Amino acid sequence: MTAKGLPAFFLWVGGALPPLARLCVLSAARAGFHTILFSDRHHDLPGSGIEQADFREIYSEYGPEDITIRGRPGPAYAAFSDVFRFALLAGQSGWWFDCDTLVLRPRQDFDELLAAQPFVIGRETPTMLNGAVIGSTDVAVPSLLLASTRALLPELSKWGVIGPALISQKVACGEISADALPIRAFYPVHHEDIGAIYQPERRAEMEAATQGSYCLSLWNEVLGQTGLRHVAPPAGSFLAELLASRFGATELVTDDAALVDFLVSNKLRLDTLDSGAIALRTILRKTRARLGLDGQ
Repeated sequence: MTAKGLPAFFLWVGGALPPLARLCVLSAARAGFHTILFSDRHHDLPGSGIEQADFREIYSEYGPEDITIRGRPGPAYAAFSDVFRFALLAGQSGWWFDCDTLVLRPRQDFDELLAAQPFVIGRETPTMLNGAVIGSTDVAVPSLLLASTRALLPELSKWGVIGPALISQKVACGEISADALPIRAFYPVHHEDIGAIYQPERRAEMEAATQGSYCLSLWNEVLGQTGLRHVAPPAGSFLAELLASRFGATELVTDDAALVDFLVSNKLRLDTLDSGAIALRTILRKTRARLGLDGQ
């Protein structure tokens, strides 16, 4: 480890860097990391001190457009990112951050984590690990994870099979050793509740939830599903205050708290409907099996 510590790595492919992703990358640089953004194009980040590099210099066995998920149209960019981070960390030490991760603590605090353990990840839930944030000075562990993906590519059977599920499985069976930090460290707000960071009335709750956390995952996939990705956080919300205090990003603030509340509530309704539909299909399947109607 150099006097400047280990670098922070990000990846963005398939388009221009969106505002929230841009701020996530900047958050690592502001925290004191030498920050490297890998991409398939140049992004306008003047004066940020962020280094930009071609992702193909690290991994070229498959391109982002080659990796898909069965039953889903289009490239699986998140799955490509899973493979890329293993390839990257198999060749060099550093901290990996997904582009929907805001770094909340200084680089020196991350250095201390890796001084105690050569491979650091965090828990998303008590039983599930997540690879959105990985610190590594042990190339053997990422190399093993990279090798484990090869038989599963390029068409994956389902979402997350080479991401959290793979890491959790390898740690659970003892194939890799990792310092799995508690949920609060990297994922203090669960993806089912991420809309709360947009709601002004829950600001104090979110401040308490993230107190002492190293990072905050914004769960970009969920923000996209709800529509919150396209809405600026309302004035007085936790996210608006965080972006203003860290980046002076006051231009991202909106007064439309009612729209945010609608989108958050709509997500809860959709989850309930989806759960109900799953339950109904399960009951139907079991009933057909009991009556010997499968295959008819």
